Amino acid sequence: MTERRSRVVNVVATANLGQEIDLDRVGLVVGGRYDPESYHCAYLKAPPIRGRVIIFASGKMIGVGTKTLAEARDDLGFAARILNREGISRSSTLTVTIQNIVTTFDLDEVLDLVGLNAELEESVYDPEVFPGLAWKPGDFPAHLLIFGSGKVVASVKTMKDAARVTKYLESRVFHHHSSRSA
Repeated sequence: MTERRSRVVNVVATANLGQEIDLDRVGLVVGGRYDPESYHCAYLKAPPIRGRVIIFASGKMIGVGTKTLAEARDDLGFAARILNREGISRSSTLTVTIQNIVTTFDLDEVLDLVGLNAELEESVYDPEVFPGLAWKPGDFPAHLLIFGSGKVVASVKTMKDAARVTKYLESRVFHHHSSRSA
């Protein structure tokens, strides 16, 4: 069996500027966007930000769309510096917290989701509502979406868990539930 690796597709991180932010002004910054009729937050997507930073009037920020922890921290720091440079916020020390890491991988085999759902505790599979099986294993820190094609999307808290999730799944369940005839 070839070793499969998960691929990080999104790191979600948060930080708090500790001050109120004028979202109208954020919308005027190059790369800023604010549409109060659609959203209760502003977006900042300007180089060198790699992903996107969502900014709330409370000063809380969410960084999305990066592939590493360092990129997530950098994006939130860049956003804070842009807001400071534009006179929208005062300089502040940011504490960045990783909220989740989304990874994907492919088990390269067709899976029997009905059989998996019957055996896995805490799983939900209703193909009329959603084409994948949702599962939160009690013994592993992840939330999983598993598709019959063998593709898996996992939400984890740490990079260590992101690296371990494929091995965990292969050893725990999937090689027992493939459906070669499907």
